[in-house]
Amino acid sequence: MQRLLVIILLVTGFSACQKEFSEEFSISRNNPLNDTAWTTTTVSPELTQMLTNLRGELPEPLIDSFDADRDGGIAFGDSLKLEFEVNSGGLCVAGQPGTIANRIRGKVKIALTILKNKDEIMKSGFTTAGTTMQALETDMIAGIKIWQNNTELDLFGGAKIAIRIKHKAPKTDRILFQSITMKSGRDSARIWKDITNSDNKIKKGNSVYNAGNYSHFYELETQYTGWLGSCNWADTSNTTRLNIRLPLNFTNKNTVVYAISTSSNIVLQLKDEASIQSFYYPSLPKNIPFKIISLSVIGNETYMGTTESKLVSSPDPVKLEPTRKNWQQVKELLQQLN
Repeated sequence: MQRLLVIILLVTGFSACQKEFSEEFSISRNNPLNDTAWTTTTVSPELTQMLTNLRGELPEPLIDSFDADRDGGIAFGDSLKLEFEVNSGGLCVAGQPGTIANRIRGKVKIALTILKNKDEIMKSGFTTAGTTMQALETDMIAGIKIWQNNTELDLFGGAKIAIRIKHKAPKTDRILFQSITMKSGRDSARIWKDITNSDNKIKKGNSVYNAGNYSHFYELETQYTGWLGSCNWADTSNTTRLNIRLPLNFTNKNTVVYAISTSSNIVLQLKDEASIQSFYYPSLPKNIPFKIISLSVIGNETYMGTTESKLVSSPDPVKLEPTRKNWQQVKELLQQLN
C-alpha cells in the first residue's frame, strides 16, 4: 500500500510539472512574438498606426488666406512672414498646366508647417538624404499647401512665394531642396532633390532688432509648393555601411530603424533587406557620431531600442536590444534627441 501511494504521488507530481511547463512556455501560432518572418510586401497595421500617431505629434500648420489676383503679404507674429508675387503667372489647379485663362481668382487658403528639430523630422517620416542616399544636414523643413474649395493649387509662370522664417542659428551655406518620393521595391522613401536656382533659393536673412533682441532668419524664395528643405551635404568623403542586428522577432513587418546624428540635424531612416533579414544604411559618414534607434510594435506592445552616441567605423553589425516602452516614454526619449 505504501509503495502504491509513492507511485501515485510521483505520477501526480510529474503531471503537475508537465501542466506548469505547458502553461508557462506554450508556443502559439497566433502569438505575434513568435512571428520571425520578413516581408517583401507591406508592414503590419499596428506599425502603420504607430507611425501615424507619431505624425499626429507634429506642430499644427499655420493657416491664413490671401488674394490670388494680386501681390500681398501675411505675418504670423514676428517669427514668420510670407509674401506672394503674381508677376506674369498665378495659381492653377495642381497637376494641370497653368495659363492666364485658367488662373485661379479670388481668396485662397495657405497652410505653412515648419519643422526644425530632429524629433519633428523623424516623426514626419522624412529621411535627410539625397537622391543617391547621401546624408544631408537639414536645418529646417517648410511645408507649403495652397487650396481653394478643397482643390489643391500650384504656382505657375512667374508667381513666387517668399517666406522669412525665424531661426536661432541660420547658416550661409544652405541649399534649397524639394522632397520627392523614390520607389524602391516595397518601400517609398521621401528624399531630397536640389532645386536651387535664381527663382528657388534660401539664404541667411538680415538680423532684425526687436524688443531689445536680435532675431535671426532664413529667407526662402520658391515657385514650388509641397515640402522644401534648408540643407547642405554632410561630409561623405569617408563612409561605411551600417548594419543592424535585432532579436529574431523584430522584423521589417513590425520595426523601423533610424540613425540620428548627435552633433547635427541628420535623420536617416534605414533600409531593410528581407533576403538577409537586416536593416542597413549604405553610406553612413564615419566622422559624425550617431545614435541608432529602433521602434517596433508587436501585438499591442511598443518596443524601443537605442545605442549610445557613437562613431560607426566598420560594417560590423551594431546590436540593438529593444525593450518595452509606453507611449509617453517613447515621446520623452524622442524629445531628448534635440
